Amino acid sequence: EGACAALGSIAAGTAEYQKQVAEAGGIDLVLAAMRGHAGSEEVQQEACRALNCITANSREIRKQVAAAGGIELVLAAMREHAGSEGVQQCACAALHSIAANHGKSQEKVAQAGGIELVLAAMQGHAGSEVLQQWACEALGAIAVGNGENQKKIGEAGGIELVLACGYI
Repeated sequence: EGACAALGSIAAGTAEYQKQVAEAGGIDLVLAAMRGHAGSEEVQQEACRALNCITANSREIRKQVAAAGGIELVLAAMREHAGSEGVQQCACAALHSIAANHGKSQEKVAQAGGIELVLAAMQGHAGSEVLQQWACEALGAIAVGNGENQKKIGEAGGIELVLACGYI
């Protein structure tokens, strides 16, 4: 948990440090922590936060995380810790960063049930303004330029949830 938190903080907002964290093996460490501590809410939350920070500015790092199973691990954390506002919030943020401007990741998220999980997070934590914000951001990243995902979001009630959440 502590290492994931530290890596996320080091990488936050700076492309240079995101690249350094990725090149030094930070992605592998975060994903290994997620695999090894699937039942730990704290580890999953910090790992998702770290993935959000590490992938925020680099298409190459997004591809690396997706190829290493990061999307599936984020979605597994959402399933395992559906009642945790913190895990859901950080997972939505991670999905936003990983899927942004990367068509294959958009498809992978949708095929693995990510749209439904984001919508479930919105429903399950309707009172969390920050979670609603990240869920909307995630849906936007999953949908942009992808007609199939747009259709899935609409058919699953996503438009109504986005309108109901009040995030502007």
